[in-house]
Amino acid sequence: MALRAEANTGDFLATLPFGAASHLVLLQHSEHSTRTSRRVTPRLPTRTRACATTLRGRLRSPRPAADPVFATGGVDTAPAGFMISLGKGRSAEGHLGMLGTVHLVDDDPAFLAAMSRFLRSAGFLVVACDSAANLLSQVSAQTRGCVVADLDMPGVSGLELQALLAHSDIALPVVFLTGHGDIPSSVRAMREGAVDFLEKLASREQLLAAIARALARDAQMHAERVRLEERRRRLAALTEREREVFALVVRGKMNKQIAAMLGIHERTVKLHRTAITGKLGVHAVARLAVLASEARLFETQPPP
Repeated sequence: MALRAEANTGDFLATLPFGAASHLVLLQHSEHSTRTSRRVTPRLPTRTRACATTLRGRLRSPRPAADPVFATGGVDTAPAGFMISLGKGRSAEGHLGMLGTVHLVDDDPAFLAAMSRFLRSAGFLVVACDSAANLLSQVSAQTRGCVVADLDMPGVSGLELQALLAHSDIALPVVFLTGHGDIPSSVRAMREGAVDFLEKLASREQLLAAIARALARDAQMHAERVRLEERRRRLAALTEREREVFALVVRGKMNKQIAAMLGIHERTVKLHRTAITGKLGVHAVARLAVLASEARLFETQPPP
């Protein structure tokens, strides 16, 4: 690292380890005595360079200490420099709204407001609901994000909310954040598919990690839904005869057998199969069978 001695470096020297400061003082004296403006690159001892590197790393990426999210007198904003890992070297620092939507449900107005501020400061979009009924009135099967819900709420409880979401085919991953948790409730919540079951005194890191997992699950489920819709769209492009041929192909029938069962020529079956593979973009029979299964194309049709 090239360094240039200046007259106002006293404050900077005070922050360095003793060895590094001594070398810089000597450099400054030499610079002033020769009265030259050339740049000097000193070779610091190995231990001094290691100390300077460690100091720079700590200043650039401070690590907040784990503390309760909202204990008595707690802080409701994320600490400076706090970063949420998204995998593959990415982080959420400075990307407001890029992490997904958190549907926050709690009947305590003060906690709801404080938690909303905290999650927004961490980079999430937050939809605050003071009851389960309020949340249910705002979401649908197309809603993205996750739910962070209290367990013990008047009217519809957190566990009942989880069951209602599943019954309504609303696949929002659920994270429970409660002050009155117990083992039977946690077991039931996890058995029904909850991402995590945390107490309100859980650390910030635990809460943010649980929300990150919930949003990752939502992204995976959304990708699967999009893929399924695309396959169904392609299957819908088949003609009625092509669908009949397709149904027999995925059940392992040979061209000669299909021709006999449908009363058509074997060459016609081959033409239909060519059209099918062209429209679906799949050529292997095994892949065609997987596509039909994933699209639930023939679930209500008995095998011929």
